[in-house]
Amino acid sequence: MTGQSTIQIYCRKECLPEKAYVFDTVISDRLGIQYEIVQHEQDSYLMRLDDRILEINDDFFRHIQGPPKYQLSMMPTEVNYLDSEYFPEPIPCLYGQGLYETEDNHLKLGFDLISTVFFCLSRWEETILEKDQYERILDEQSALVQLQIVDIPVVDYITHFIANYFQLQAPEEIFSYELVPTHDIDIHRYFSSPFSFLRSVIGDLIHRRKISWAAWTLQEGIKRLFTPQADPFDTIDLLMQMSEAKKAKSIFYFIPRKEKIAGASYDLTDPDVLKTIGAIQSRQHIIGIHPSIGTSTNKEKWANELDKLSSIVKVKHSRQHYLQYDITETTRIIDTLAPDLTDSSIHFRKYPGFRSGSCIPYHPYRLDSRSAASFLALPLVFMDQNIHYSSLTPQETLTSVKKIIDRVRLVKGKFVILWHNSSWNHPEWRSYQEYYQDLLNHATT
Repeated sequence: MTGQSTIQIYCRKECLPEKAYVFDTVISDRLGIQYEIVQHEQDSYLMRLDDRILEINDDFFRHIQGPPKYQLSMMPTEVNYLDSEYFPEPIPCLYGQGLYETEDNHLKLGFDLISTVFFCLSRWEETILEKDQYERILDEQSALVQLQIVDIPVVDYITHFIANYFQLQAPEEIFSYELVPTHDIDIHRYFSSPFSFLRSVIGDLIHRRKISWAAWTLQEGIKRLFTPQADPFDTIDLLMQMSEAKKAKSIFYFIPRKEKIAGASYDLTDPDVLKTIGAIQSRQHIIGIHPSIGTSTNKEKWANELDKLSSIVKVKHSRQHYLQYDITETTRIIDTLAPDLTDSSIHFRKYPGFRSGSCIPYHPYRLDSRSAASFLALPLVFMDQNIHYSSLTPQETLTSVKKIIDRVRLVKGKFVILWHNSSWNHPEWRSYQEYYQDLLNHATT
């Protein structure tokens, strides 16, 4: 680290709360350096530490008067890449142009790194994108997807670029590569009662139109009428074993509300469910809350579900069921009700990678108050369902995810992987078991 502990940042007066959020996240939270903002009238940011100056084009915020009113016309439409000696891979930039000039410890960039970071972390584009029936954005409309950079942790690349330019040592407590296995318990047991398999058989035949699935369900259901056997979805012990073999702790997210419309099929107070929770805790793995469908914009429902799970275990982690996360309302709800929580909902359902351009925990931006939230976001990087949504073959998807893992390792981030307890023994998933093990192996070697 250089001798001076404060970075001076000269910038224009427009959108200071948004700019301060970027500086807080990148400079203070991640690099552990104090900064001081000094206003000036130039169309660029000047960052000064000791005898080094980094000049960054202000291509976005200088055109905005007053609080930002985000519109489609403000969306990035092209990506330019910053090639530099200060980071080993090209860095995607969403605003500005490719000027790169250096002279006497003064590096001048035409790229607008600040607005690129803000676009990724704030997710402001989600306030104007179309939504599906569950009020989730349509992934394919995101600029990160359209510009084909969803597999790059853009924010983390920029953070390391700044650290390297100013010769700063990234703090190990922030930058420490880690595998984080997680498991959403959407369905606790496949066979909830002795004859429940009949309903599943009908569903396989009529709704899913899968004769092979129906045959498997019928066979498994009949066997259990005569011989006690483990439920096909009772894989939690196995998942813990696999995590422990990699010296990792799994996070298991449970839905507190049993209601069909909420997407939950089990009662949190059922003795069998409580036994599962106890087994997870006894092995020092982690219990999180999986707020049900309809809670993402309903503070009262979210609070009720938090209270219900909190009466059983101390809750420190959350992930929205169906990844139903409203970038304004859900952020506000969690920040109001559980500011000490770590949430892992930020992920594109259809694409592995980085919905917020990051794999390092950060404080989300509150669009309603124009400030950082207190709780942490732990971005989800890959989930089993990405395999089904992908236009690639499963093997091609596996190869692409391994490249993503390598990038997570490069920036010393967290590889957060979701594999449901139900995605194992059922015919839909049985052939993918080796993929999960392969990813765990790649993530730890």
